[in-house]
Amino acid sequence: MKEVARRAGVSIATVSHVINGTRYVSPETKEKVLKTIEGLNYVPNSAAQNLRNKKSRMIRIITPVIGEGTSKRLHMGMINAISHAMGEKGYGILFSSLDYEDGDQIGSMLTHAVDGLIIVSPTTRLCRFIANSDPAYPVLFLDYRPMEDEQGCFIYINHFSMLYEAVSDLLVKGGRQAIAFLENDEPCVKNIECNQAYKKAIRDSSRGLDDSLVAAAAAAVGNGYAMAERLIEQCHADAVVCTDETLSIGVARYFIEKKPDIPCIIYNQSGWDEALKPIRSIKVSDDELGRRAAEIMLELMADPEKKDRLYPFRTELTP
Repeated sequence: MKEVARRAGVSIATVSHVINGTRYVSPETKEKVLKTIEGLNYVPNSAAQNLRNKKSRMIRIITPVIGEGTSKRLHMGMINAISHAMGEKGYGILFSSLDYEDGDQIGSMLTHAVDGLIIVSPTTRLCRFIANSDPAYPVLFLDYRPMEDEQGCFIYINHFSMLYEAVSDLLVKGGRQAIAFLENDEPCVKNIECNQAYKKAIRDSSRGLDDSLVAAAAAAVGNGYAMAERLIEQCHADAVVCTDETLSIGVARYFIEKKPDIPCIIYNQSGWDEALKPIRSIKVSDDELGRRAAEIMLELMADPEKKDRLYPFRTELTP
């Protein structure tokens, strides 16, 4: 930059203003500086500039250590969308898959110089650990509903609304009288919300709840098949709603083999049910969710005051 200034006969500050656009420079002087830059084949050192501004132009994404399956497919789809959206804005991505119970791993990540951190499907313990660490950059928790006393920025997947609407449509528009509900037997926020949505839709339609139509089982394909068989053939369900991906595979197998002429709605992130009617799927658009996460992170970096927000994201229902 000093050599550019010397050859152009201007100050170093003027060269900086031409490069960065931080102050008005007359067209004649600007042209002279640019020609000098071109003649010297000078490339501004963006890395040094970022260090000076304490900006790395890097975003870190952390996911839990998980195996194959629905969660991994959803997480990788979101990461791809985030990477693409942030890349369009000139940001690079650092990706880590960590054990959320290992405080040392997480702590070491917080010491790295990044402009923002996105944590996918965190645990409550991890959220509180991050809050106590008070990083110098914005943190976005993705796919997590905070407890009442938790502070931060969260994108929360709303499982209630779409399932409530789907069950209500089966009751009101579809004229169904005995809708079976099948979930896995693990206590989690998603199960609680889906169960509440199902029961509220039943109550709001002025029908009484039939406990024999509500079932829970360990997440196994065979259990899904067996429960579908029992709910339809013994409990006489005239529609089936299943909110677990693995159980849904078994439910779909039952429908393929026995072909009951009743509606079926499952949670299915993979899209393998598209050729199976009357089966419909509730799923999360990983691409839209990832792009939304990137948009919010850009907002947080631009305005740190938005540090305590909850952003709901709705699931969608296939036609």
